[in-house]
Amino acid sequence: MPLVKIAAAVAVVGAVAVGPAPVMAGKPCTLPYAAGAGAELVRLDALDLRPLGLPTGPVAVVRLASARSGMAANSRVNAAASARYLDAKLLGIPLPAGPLSTSVYQEAPPRNPKPAKAHAPRKDLGLVEAGAGNLIAHARGASCHPRRDDVTSSSTQVAGADILPGPGGTALVRLPASLRGRTSTGLVERDGAVQSTATAAAALADFRLFAGTPTEIAIKVIKPPTLTVSTGGTAATTGVRYASPLLEVSGPGVPPRRIDAPGETVDLVLPRTAGGAEAARADAKARRLPLVAGDPLAETLGALHPERLRGASGGAEAGPLTLPALSGLPNPGELVAGEALPPLGGDASLVRISLGDARTEIADRSVRARVASIRIQVAAGASIADIAIGDLDAGAFAPAPAREPVLPGGGGLPITGRNVGIVAAAGALLLTAGSALIVTARRRHG
Repeated sequence: MPLVKIAAAVAVVGAVAVGPAPVMAGKPCTLPYAAGAGAELVRLDALDLRPLGLPTGPVAVVRLASARSGMAANSRVNAAASARYLDAKLLGIPLPAGPLSTSVYQEAPPRNPKPAKAHAPRKDLGLVEAGAGNLIAHARGASCHPRRDDVTSSSTQVAGADILPGPGGTALVRLPASLRGRTSTGLVERDGAVQSTATAAAALADFRLFAGTPTEIAIKVIKPPTLTVSTGGTAATTGVRYASPLLEVSGPGVPPRRIDAPGETVDLVLPRTAGGAEAARADAKARRLPLVAGDPLAETLGALHPERLRGASGGAEAGPLTLPALSGLPNPGELVAGEALPPLGGDASLVRISLGDARTEIADRSVRARVASIRIQVAAGASIADIAIGDLDAGAFAPAPAREPVLPGGGGLPITGRNVGIVAAAGALLLTAGSALIVTARRRHG
């Protein structure tokens, strides 16, 4: 065979060798990486106004602005996110049927380039007056590979809220500015290990206790709470990071005080009735607690009679926001119960503002945590109201790492292996050899 033909044949073989690499169909992730997170901006629990002589209660629970997102990499639905504006379970109060609130939901696959969004109009439930809200849920889709963006995320934003509003523009708790909750889940790589991670946070504005009364208490949120958990399938790669909020409490008769550590409290004594001021003052002095003047409970709660609630809409059940299509997520656990308030005299009531401590459970390959970031409890001989602001939970699971480093299969992406690299290198050498032979042959025939 002439030298030119031999050279051309070698070059053709080289070109075929370095042509498009064979694309192997990406396999779904078979490793059980999972994570979930939830955030509720406000939760009103076990309202019972009968100790104040009002025919209202008990009311089981009202939830405002719930967000949840989660991933389970080896499930058919491997990512989901949801957000809900308002939900309530009202016991003993006749409510008309019908949906209570706006919600959004999104799941993957397929991958969603844009989130689902919804706008919720202002809502007056009688027990809660909430401003307009915005809901976002984004499920991008999970794989076994870490990446920069989150696998899932969700958020809620509410333009202020009054909790237990009263007459004349009063409220037991008023959040006057916009507040926001958010969640996210994903995979990250730390120290060579792939870790499942979940985050829940609440961006809280300053709020007021006994709002609109002469004894209004200001609670300034200097630092909002954030909860993050992660695990790479070993004790060394598992952790819980909770940033407790930093509050400053001040008001008439209440010297400014900052609290920033889980478990810290500020207790306030106040008269249960207008005629009980002297007894309340004596109780506050004996306990060395600040005394709130006036009768703010009567001012803020006096209008909460059952007839106020007849125009409200309530759900049959008010439960945590769930992601029903997603399996394999760690259960966030129960909300940590607040410590019982100490009993006071017959004419005194107690309000406790406290910072929650994260309840955590860590196993070999999983971690979960939950915390009621800020808690406001009111008692007058018996529990009246229990309000959690920034109820956060997060959980994560990861398989035990392989003994030898192995890249997990990845979520539909093209896969190239070591053999393809060897073929490509050989092809490049053949191309070089073929080109050299062609040049030599042309010079000989020139």
